[in-house]
Amino acid sequence: MEGVYVNFPLYIGGPVQQNTLHYIHRLGTQVDHSIPLGDGFYWSGDFDQIKTLINLGQVQPTDIRLFLGYAGWAHGQLVDEVSRTSWYLGDWDQYDLLKTPDEDLWRHFIRKKGGDFIKIANYPLDYKLN
Repeated sequence: MEGVYVNFPLYIGGPVQQNTLHYIHRLGTQVDHSIPLGDGFYWSGDFDQIKTLINLGQVQPTDIRLFLGYAGWAHGQLVDEVSRTSWYLGDWDQYDLLKTPDEDLWRHFIRKKGGDFIKIANYPLDYKLN
């Protein structure tokens, strides 16, 4: 099968092993060895199958996000960071995550939290401009 040129964004997943490819997707059982994350989202799977589906035009950028590297935490580190409110936690929607333009993603999810978070969502991305 001749390769097809596609323009899928490639994201930085984190500082660890940036020579590895990771992906989340909505392809489910179409891709062997996918790990269900819940709410119709999957992690990883047979990348050769994903490439075939892409070449057949059956996968769009709104179906998958590709990442180089990943972020990792030591045992208990993430729980500690959450308990110190270093993270904003909230509900998410798989379709919002994959269909919201990159430049609007953070603001979109902060706005969904409502209340005072709406103010935070309107802050400039460069805090020095605030």
